[in-house]
Amino acid sequence: MSDTKVSGNGALPQINMSKLTVGGGGGGAIFAIATMSIFFAGIPLVRLMFPIALVVGAAIAMAIHFLHHETPSTSRILSAVKK
Repeated sequence: MSDTKVSGNGALPQINMSKLTVGGGGGGAIFAIATMSIFFAGIPLVRLMFPIALVVGAAIAMAIHFLHHETPSTSRILSAVKK
């Protein structure tokens, strides 16, 4: 038998990350940096994948930037109905 106390509705009290409200600015930046440092420290694969993701993301962004010949406001998805 465990010593864990159960709340009135039968569920264990836990912190739900989706319910935390974090605004922009300094507080949001501190939260984002702290969360990233926790993942870097706890998951070694993230330390390998993060730089690779940055390089691949920058390459894709540059390709989209230089290969985009149309005006930025036009849609790339063609309408099924001819106007």
